[in-house]
Amino acid sequence: MKIMRISYLIIGLLSVLFCSGQNEFESGYIVDNNGKKINCFIKNMDWYKTPSSIEIKETENSNSKTSDISEIKEFSIDNGARYIRAITNVEISKADLQELDFDRKPKLEKQTIFLKIEVDDKGKLYSYTTQTKLLYYFSNGDSDIELLIFKEYYNEDRQLAKNLMYQQQLLNSLKCEKISKGDIEHLRYKKHYLVKLFEKYNQCADPEFEKVSKNKGKFNISIRAGINYASVSIKEINSNEIKSDWNTNYRIGLELEYLLSTNNNKWGIILDPNYQEYNSSQGQMTNPSAISFSSESKILQFPLGLRYYSHISDKSRVFFTGALSINFLLKDAGVNVSYPFTTNSFRYDRGWATSNFLIGFGYSFNKKLCLELQYESPLAMTSSSGGGANGAEAYYNSIGLILGYTLF
Repeated sequence: MKIMRISYLIIGLLSVLFCSGQNEFESGYIVDNNGKKINCFIKNMDWYKTPSSIEIKETENSNSKTSDISEIKEFSIDNGARYIRAITNVEISKADLQELDFDRKPKLEKQTIFLKIEVDDKGKLYSYTTQTKLLYYFSNGDSDIELLIFKEYYNEDRQLAKNLMYQQQLLNSLKCEKISKGDIEHLRYKKHYLVKLFEKYNQCADPEFEKVSKNKGKFNISIRAGINYASVSIKEINSNEIKSDWNTNYRIGLELEYLLSTNNNKWGIILDPNYQEYNSSQGQMTNPSAISFSSESKILQFPLGLRYYSHISDKSRVFFTGALSINFLLKDAGVNVSYPFTTNSFRYDRGWATSNFLIGFGYSFNKKLCLELQYESPLAMTSSSGGGANGAEAYYNSIGLILGYTLF
């Protein structure tokens, strides 16, 4: 079918764009072993696990090369993460609850690692992420970088216990009249709480200290209109299945998007309420005795999901959307199947909610205009008694091409 072939072609092209843009090179710098700062472009991998090497380009159009930790003392992406190299202890005991040991003492191993700088002033806070755990480090003034010790283990009664040595370390090091013993004793081994403590200490040590500027979340509202290529299929109680041809219908909606502060606003939560209606008077007569087929429906959708953006350039982005949609019929949906001597009419209840999944690939220009190809899993139309009307199950199938414009 021509429409389907075009849809698959667009999906393929957008998939290529998405994959090619997913890990882009962004401006930043490295510091080599001689202490020389070199401006360059760094491949932003959105590191979950702290890297031991990075891919860089001298210029935006030059070939890339991989530099490992032995060649780099420090690197940073503009308006993003900053890492320094350190030779320090790493706590290497198992973190999985099924594999915890019975030793309260940390199992330390000296390693050369990159540390991500979380707070940078007199009191410095760093983090290091492995596949299984997140470790924090600190230094105060000119002191050496030190691991903040936290370990979970099983005590002699085989109950879960915790070594909270990091609290004593901070109590000994962060001397400030504004930081009480109680502040430390209730301090959790989590980034949010540790950052707040170090900012409080730095403000105490230097009243002119400014908190680390946080990448704030952002709220967008967009109007979105598009064309859906849709069909309805119905399976009667006698297992006869009839499908409508793919027809064009229209949709309009208002999308609410909240871009999360993490990863440079690359992740967003979206709510995309929209209205669409479907009418068809043709069908594929799987049942040879059927003469004609018609269907009509008016649907209000509330998709809620996640979106991931990846930059191609300063103005161009590709994105992927996944959502769960709750759907309501605004009026009773009708499906009519005509036979030589009778017509079967199936009605599906207005207001009766059903759900389906949506996935989409899209392209965004200048953070204002976007074009998205969206596929919906079959949407079941039901009756209040459950299942289909008069034993017949009906499904609404849709592929949409949506144009959006961000108002603010």
